[in-house]
Amino acid sequence: MLYGFLNFLTYFLPICIYFFVLINVFGYRFRTEKHRKIFIATFSAVSVAELACSFLIKDNDVSDLFFEISLMVAASFLPVFYLDIQKKFHLIVFGLMYCTTIDYLCVFISSAFSRDSVYGQKIIYLAICLLIFAAALILSKKSTINRSKLFPVESVSPMLYIVMMVSELSMYYDISFAAESELYKSISFGLKIISGTVLVFGFSYFAVRISKLLYQQRETDGILRAELRHYEDIVEKNELLRKFRHDYQNNLFSLSCLINTEKYGEAKEYINKLSDKLSESKLSFTTGNYLADAILSNKNDLASKSDITIEFDGKIPENGIDNLDLCTVLSNVLDNAVRGCADCAPCVINVSAYSNQSSLAIRVCNPVKADVRIANNAIKTTKSDKENHGIGLNNIKSIAKKYNGNVSIKCENKMFSIEIGLILK
Repeated sequence: MLYGFLNFLTYFLPICIYFFVLINVFGYRFRTEKHRKIFIATFSAVSVAELACSFLIKDNDVSDLFFEISLMVAASFLPVFYLDIQKKFHLIVFGLMYCTTIDYLCVFISSAFSRDSVYGQKIIYLAICLLIFAAALILSKKSTINRSKLFPVESVSPMLYIVMMVSELSMYYDISFAAESELYKSISFGLKIISGTVLVFGFSYFAVRISKLLYQQRETDGILRAELRHYEDIVEKNELLRKFRHDYQNNLFSLSCLINTEKYGEAKEYINKLSDKLSESKLSFTTGNYLADAILSNKNDLASKSDITIEFDGKIPENGIDNLDLCTVLSNVLDNAVRGCADCAPCVINVSAYSNQSSLAIRVCNPVKADVRIANNAIKTTKSDKENHGIGLNNIKSIAKKYNGNVSIKCENKMFSIEIGLILK
């Protein structure tokens, strides 16, 4: 009975900790409040059933197998059903790796201390879970962490998780059973061969993919920083314009003196210089944020060459969001919108922003030639360069996560829209 109860704890505790890590460390959220309530009800019911089974199953080996399978199924599929996840297969494989890693650590540690004690192994297993929970609790308290970059669960190739699983299983059998059974020796030997092969190909693939992604990210960051400097220059010019307007009386006095002294040529030249300063500093948007004014004005000028117009309504606050992050969001969302409606010109891109003291919501709508396929809040594409497609959207989602916000995309009746919600600092 005690062994069965310990087995139940080795199912219940790791799953609770796993969901705590996914939500409070990795930054995932339940799809809706309804999904959260259904998950609590489902998990509670299953846990009660599992607890009953822990007393009904008398055979220790059967009990071990039953709860191990239950743990792996729960860790793999429960997050997919209830959490807002874009790449479901990544989380399925990651959940399997999570279970395998705890098993391997348990066998590794118990082999040195209490290999022959089944109760000792269960206690070590639970101790490992509590250590994971303690580390997760510490990380969850550090609000300054950009979790989407520190723990890019869905950005890592599932091949890496598979490689780790196979390697851990190989070592698991080697440590736990190789000395006791010829069958397990054969299993361990086979897994070692598979592990070595998968390691070579898996890490090679992973290294190439990560290098490519890092290069693309550095290139994107460089472009965004250059854009930010450009927009900051425009903002600086606009500041000069405001100062110029402030001193317009002095300018009028100087111009009057030139006319009164009949220096008409110099007066004309003076007027031309003032006109040039006015025209080069003119911004066509008033959002409440000078950087946003500059970005919208610049993107509108570029879009107008393709017979596309950008219209804005609302207000963007001056504070609460870093300039580079604001540049990343607006630049990417507007570039995507212009590309998306290129075949619909002449047309209008509607941008609206709503803000209060604690949050900012930006919505961008543009027409498209054909409805865009959307699945799991991501754009499905048939382009050959799938890895390059959607980088801008991923950057927007990364910024949204940084500000504990969210991104929602949809396409209805040939009208594509994206909504970005941010919690201001």
